[in-house]
Amino acid sequence: MTTKAALSLDLPEEIDHRLDRVSALTNKSKVTIVRQAVAEYLDQIDWRSREIEAALAEADAGVFISHDTMLQWAANLASETPSTKQ
Repeated sequence: MTTKAALSLDLPEEIDHRLDRVSALTNKSKVTIVRQAVAEYLDQIDWRSREIEAALAEADAGVFISHDTMLQWAANLASETPSTKQ
């Protein structure tokens, strides 16, 4: 059995109205939507933190690309057409 923690929060009226609209559109309760939104937000923050930590570890290890290589990469991005991007 999963233990749950209760949380009470005050929402600005506009967010509450938006939550009502999404609840009606999705046939999900407001509680379900808020739980999902919080979980997705925390997943995003966790992912971002892991990526930053990995990038810092690479930087600490001296893993870099040259400025010229970066400029070439950026120029290639700008010159690609939408149909050639992968």
